[in-house]
Amino acid sequence: WVVSVAMLSIGPVAMIAIVLGLRRSIQWQQPAAVGIIVLSTVIAARSLASWIDGMAEYIPHLMIVLGLITLACLVLSVPMRKPGWSATWSWDAHILLPLGVLLLTGVSALLVISLLTLSLTIWITGILQLRRSLRVWGAADLVFALVAAALASQGILNTNSLLLPLDTLFHVWPSVI
Repeated sequence: WVVSVAMLSIGPVAMIAIVLGLRRSIQWQQPAAVGIIVLSTVIAARSLASWIDGMAEYIPHLMIVLGLITLACLVLSVPMRKPGWSATWSWDAHILLPLGVLLLTGVSALLVISLLTLSLTIWITGILQLRRSLRVWGAADLVFALVAAALASQGILNTNSLLLPLDTLFHVWPSVI
């Protein structure tokens, strides 16, 4: 219901719904609901930006901050022994951090750094929580970040060349796993 309110309402009502939904989701220990509510914050900020001139240019900053917060929560899920929350924080960090950096700076070194940070964090989380899926996800992120860095340094990064890491993953990784 929080996503519906965030999309349909304009202004502070969406923020109130997000705060109340976040409180209830954490209280009920529902990681998927928290993940959706964190993503709804960007939708609510976009609807609030229709009221306030100049606020739309700060949405990428909000996405980066939320991405870093979810990345920190992913790191904290290891010592708190909450492996059920790791997937939620991983998805949110993957959606918010690179997309925020991409919208703010375009294809730049910061995008590659954010992808490498995501890769390292998820890979180490997978090692510490003994979760093979997170280790494979971190390794796939590393391949994607390295290919993106190579293509960005040559100045030939376009939509077709972004599919190159996926092709590599589908042809190389099944033989490794």
